[in-house]
Amino acid sequence: MATSAAPFSVRPVFIGWIVLLIQLPLQLFFTLWAGAFFGGLLSSLDLFSRGSPFIFFGVIAFFGIPAIAYYGKKLNYSRTEYRFFADHLEFEEGFFSINKKAIRFHDVREVTLHKGVFQRIYGLGTIYLATLATGSGQNFNPFVALGFGNVSASGVLFLTDRNVPPRGLIGFSLRMPGQVMGTPRDVLVHCRGRVVRCYPSQNGYHTAATIDEYRFADQ
Repeated sequence: MATSAAPFSVRPVFIGWIVLLIQLPLQLFFTLWAGAFFGGLLSSLDLFSRGSPFIFFGVIAFFGIPAIAYYGKKLNYSRTEYRFFADHLEFEEGFFSINKKAIRFHDVREVTLHKGVFQRIYGLGTIYLATLATGSGQNFNPFVALGFGNVSASGVLFLTDRNVPPRGLIGFSLRMPGQVMGTPRDVLVHCRGRVVRCYPSQNGYHTAATIDEYRFADQ
């Protein structure tokens, strides 16, 4: 990829109160859970007065969960940048772990703009780019045409002859016929991802995996 400066770059917009609102159910759940579990555990040891452990751990969870969510999201957004070049897009995201990807514009099959309720308040939205390796939505999906059971914007469900444990890394290659892709010859794509779930069927094992990275083989 080009190393010259990008002519145009953008960063995601961080809205703090939306982050706090979205994590509210998780905050309430862990407040009750932490108070009941840790409070009950310490109360059984008779080290504190009655009720004190429940309140102590409940307060920690009530204020700690939103603080972690708020600053974690803020740090992640501060490290995320989308750089647009003449022929491709590069983006880098993440804080504790960094994820870098590049998308060539000629590989993009479909562009979708989604505006949620809160995004519309601030005039924001989320843009989804569908490429040859992820499919292009309901109208055209080369993976389904090739016999795959299901494909999302970042994953695939296929049939294997053995049980693959979840969270394991997996690599696979897809050869898509030229007549399906509308290209003069077959397109070979090498993919890497993680197994999400695996369950038995009559003919083998249905394995669902994410597509975290992909590259087109040299033709």
